[in-house]
Amino acid sequence: TFVPRHNTPRTGRVVIARGRDATDVPLLHSFGPHRLSLFKVWTYEQEGNLFNPPYHGIDRTVSAQMLA
Repeated sequence: TFVPRHNTPRTGRVVIARGRDATDVPLLHSFGPHRLSLFKVWTYEQEGNLFNPPYHGIDRTVSAQMLA
């Protein structure tokens, strides 16, 4: 992304939102008390198929069942 303060493109930044409504997009929206027990972030340079991200050993069906 482009950072006006440095007047150069920067790598390693994660774009959360773009445009005029970007300030209205929260990174976290929560009601009531909560405790963050785990936060993992994987970043990688995208090559090839944009719709086939790398597998990180996570069974997303189990995660979906826990959320239901």
